[in-house]
Amino acid sequence: MRIPYNTSKVITTDLITTQSLPASNVFDIEERSSKIVADCVNSAPLSTGVSSWPFATLSISRGGVREWKDIIAKTACTSIVANDRILAVGTANGCLYLYGTSPTLGWESG
Repeated sequence: MRIPYNTSKVITTDLITTQSLPASNVFDIEERSSKIVADCVNSAPLSTGVSSWPFATLSISRGGVREWKDIIAKTACTSIVANDRILAVGTANGCLYLYGTSPTLGWESG
């Protein structure tokens, strides 16, 4: 059984961090630059006559700059959710990929 997915939509979630953000100005510029976001983009198989597999690219960005990525081969991302300790990605083939926090990315758990 395959779960339906969309190749034209970016699935995204904010990563919750337990570290306190510095005081910001009126426009919250510092808070936005510290925001950590995970997103998943699905590829469409190429229609070149050559067999190709779909894949999903999971990325973690801070302040709009990609800090980390993972390629999930032969499937597509259908859902993504996170709390302060774990990031979960559901895929079209029914698998669940779990990722832990990363202090080097600034996504730290308490």
